[in-house]
Amino acid sequence: MGQSGEFTAIDLGCGAGIESVDLLSRGWNVIAIDREPTSISAVLELAGPQLAQKLKTICISFEDLFDVPAAEFIYSYHSLPFCDVDHFDRLWTLIQNAVNPNGIFAGSFFGLNDEWVKSGHSTGVSTETLKRYLSNFDILHYDEVEKVGNTALNGPKNWHFIDVIIRKKI
Repeated sequence: MGQSGEFTAIDLGCGAGIESVDLLSRGWNVIAIDREPTSISAVLELAGPQLAQKLKTICISFEDLFDVPAAEFIYSYHSLPFCDVDHFDRLWTLIQNAVNPNGIFAGSFFGLNDEWVKSGHSTGVSTETLKRYLSNFDILHYDEVEKVGNTALNGPKNWHFIDVIIRKKI
């Protein structure tokens, strides 16, 4: 737990900052991390001067991230798969170590059947690897989805992702 009983959340791959600002509005201290300067600017603008007092931003790629501060909550939806495969295990170890005991990780992984994984544009995980990743956590929610759906910019694609909400074991 942070200072004075305050909680810390980390938004890995904060994008437009919607989740970061929601957490800030609920009283959390938030560390928003993204490799895109435009994402960092967006979260700062969306937070405004009052909420930004409890916001720390870090503009860095997952491949260059070598420290993740301790937190009660880490959120990463559809962003971890864009870490290069050669750095993915190390990134997951950083995340796993950063979640405080009884803390929560909520996020998603791409499965091996995802079109972007098959084309080499993102990193997927096998069922066996994901079981290993989740072994130090209690699974609160696990939903595997495989479907054809649209992307924001490139039209339809085959999606294969696993959404998880997990609590770190004490």
